[in-house]
Amino acid sequence: MVKLVHNPCEKIKSFGPYEVLETIGRGATATVYKARDRRTDKVVAVKAGPKFMGLEPGALERFRREFTAIRDLRHPNLVSAIGLHEEDGVPCLIMEYVPGQNLENRIKERGTFSVERTVSLFVQVAEGLCYLHGKHLLHRDIKPSNIFLDGEDRAKLGDFGLLKMLMGDHQLTRSRQSMGTMEYGAPEQFEDAKRVDCRCDLYSLAATLYTALTSKFPFGNGGHLQSIQRKLLNQFVPLRLLLPSLDPAIDRLVNRCLDPKPSERPGSCDEFLAVLRQCETRSATNSVEEEIFHHGNCKSAKGAERRASVRFEVGLTTTFVPFHQNMRGRWQATIIDVSSTGVRLQTTRSVAINSVLQITLNPQAVPELVLVRWVKGNEGGTLILGCSFVRPLAEDQLKLTGAKFPAG
Repeated sequence: MVKLVHNPCEKIKSFGPYEVLETIGRGATATVYKARDRRTDKVVAVKAGPKFMGLEPGALERFRREFTAIRDLRHPNLVSAIGLHEEDGVPCLIMEYVPGQNLENRIKERGTFSVERTVSLFVQVAEGLCYLHGKHLLHRDIKPSNIFLDGEDRAKLGDFGLLKMLMGDHQLTRSRQSMGTMEYGAPEQFEDAKRVDCRCDLYSLAATLYTALTSKFPFGNGGHLQSIQRKLLNQFVPLRLLLPSLDPAIDRLVNRCLDPKPSERPGSCDEFLAVLRQCETRSATNSVEEEIFHHGNCKSAKGAERRASVRFEVGLTTTFVPFHQNMRGRWQATIIDVSSTGVRLQTTRSVAINSVLQITLNPQAVPELVLVRWVKGNEGGTLILGCSFVRPLAEDQLKLTGAKFPAG
């Protein structure tokens, strides 16, 4: 019999024949436990809905439909469903337990894998996703915490709570309903999750690959409104700027998949997988950490940035905010000079090489992203930041900065 939680401090000890060993995950709509099946002594994962699900027919039905959709899925790179347990209106999904940790925790605890191993892991995830799409199912919530790494160097895609059936699943997702995780979900999921197709999963898979390679969110940190605006503006730092020796095919693939227009993305997961498999056969010689370190070499980056193009003096005070940090407020800087490819800023704020800044060059202009190439001290305790624009400025954008063009 299910022992329900009435007091937050009270611990669940069992779900019928499943003895709870520990809590391994908690979300808005379910909690996941590591448990032992007393009948077989097998360790499983129990995904249990909260008590109030019994009062919400739509939520309870979605939980049941999740099991119906995944119970027959059998793929080495997908977490398998074992059974459905239900008592007193509270549903429990019994799932395969994957020993090890999820990708999100792995990155937090030990940093990123090498590029080579990351590509290998994502080949496996893409294979699982191709199988899922072949069964006319969308995942709609691909992110690092839903990729599980077992002890045999194998990746498994799991957590099918937002699964959508492409054939016949019209009752459970309302029109204009938003679904997904903001950091990784495609823009269209937050407009109308009912009408998305497989390209939303490719968007999330590419965003997750980006994080796995860099440990950063593609669209930086910030609130939901800011994130969706950046996505619609396609405002992210291409991987080639952070990892110069990365296979260009991966950079192109991620750029295509993160396009805000679904029509500009690859048409199928098979195409995504084909690119990764080709890259897997090419040797990657440096780790992500080594590439970021070498990319931050002050002397060489400074020289390359200076040679980029003609620079124009600017008499303008601007504001900036770190793109990948959870920091409130904005900081002022003076634009010393600017070109279509870069800008030099003077500020009292300490900023690390390879930081990404969002700069407001003009109140009427869209904020621009710049990569800090070098930093040096200046008089009066100020710092000079040499930065490259993530995307070069067009001539009209350059004029908006107040650039003083030479006569003639």
